[in-house]
Amino acid sequence: MDSPGGKFALAGAYILAGSSVVAARSVSASLPPFTITFFSLAFAVLTVVVLYGRQSLRTMRTVTKYQWRYLVFQALVGIALFRFFMTFALRRITAGEVGIVTGAAPALTALLAVLLIGDRLTGRSLGGVALAVAGILVLRGKGVAAGWDGAAVGGYLLAFGATACEALFAVMSRKMHVDAVSQPRLNPLAHAGLVSAVALLFCTGPMLSEAPWALLPTVPAAGWMALAWYGAGITILAFALMFIGARRCSGAVIAAYTAIIPLSSLLLSVALLGETVTLRHGLGCGLVVLSVWLVSRGKTSVKGD
Repeated sequence: MDSPGGKFALAGAYILAGSSVVAARSVSASLPPFTITFFSLAFAVLTVVVLYGRQSLRTMRTVTKYQWRYLVFQALVGIALFRFFMTFALRRITAGEVGIVTGAAPALTALLAVLLIGDRLTGRSLGGVALAVAGILVLRGKGVAAGWDGAAVGGYLLAFGATACEALFAVMSRKMHVDAVSQPRLNPLAHAGLVSAVALLFCTGPMLSEAPWALLPTVPAAGWMALAWYGAGITILAFALMFIGARRCSGAVIAAYTAIIPLSSLLLSVALLGETVTLRHGLGCGLVVLSVWLVSRGKTSVKGD
């Protein structure tokens, strides 16, 4: 069944993921998006190298071809393509509209878990996913201002592509452990480091196309600290916790817990950036908390642990 430790790890992972909004805002005015991604991933890889040293190379040699396929897929879909879709979606539609589309992440994650892993959704799980989606939509608000012109439709499709990438990353993290019973178990930190290293390669080309060299000297010390946190905390630690949770929890639990990301983003924005909270935000937070509580009470079987 779903492990309490796995749920705790998922909660920690998605709380850390929510802090990416605060970190990104610290450097978004100084650097373009793929440059931010590139340097945050560079800090992520450096963190693992410092923590593991020579053991990093030994771990790479033990990774099987089967595991490399998953690692490359996770890096491509969960980081490179996710950032690509999100960046170009925000050029066509508003952040509020993107937020509404990404509100489908819990439901899409649950659906993919059924299709790709064979998870069974109980009434409690379905209720939790529905509450998670409702909570995100309330948190985001209406915010749809664009008409149904070609640019807007393209923006919605790009935002849905980013949402699908997010859901696929979560589900494939689970599927890797469901299918690979006979494979050697990857250390979660090493797993996060390898995914980051592969994603770094994928993001090098887009970063070079942004030609950020003149901008780099203008980034303040706080900006570089934010990038370091983005790499060490948000990428490595959050990914490692997510891989632990994905190993021990069902797709339905993972799906509902993804709703913690916007909740964490909101609360951290209030605490660190001085943003205000309205009654709508309070209602959305309540629905998200209720969804997590509902699925946490369920007793579902978990394959592959």
